[in-house]
Amino acid sequence: NIDGTNTDLVVRNQTTDKIEVESITLDGTAVNVTDANIIAGSQGTFTGTGVTCSSGEPYSYNVVIVYSVDDGLQSATQTGAKPLVGTCG
Repeated sequence: NIDGTNTDLVVRNQTTDKIEVESITLDGTAVNVTDANIIAGSQGTFTGTGVTCSSGEPYSYNVVIVYSVDDGLQSATQTGAKPLVGTCG
């Protein structure tokens, strides 16, 4: 949900290991990431500010997530294959 001042994103961990989300950006604007550990098969919700849009207007953002895997990958980058699209709430 993006409503012009707040951004709420749900991230699902589809790996078999716990991950730590280090950063999430939408078109280069950082979304606040706190309590970023997500166990395998679970999801985390991240809320932030800084991404703006006008109520009722469509948006399209390129998403980049940087994460680390316990005892594995460190600071891996996942870039969305398609932009995140919707209507500003």
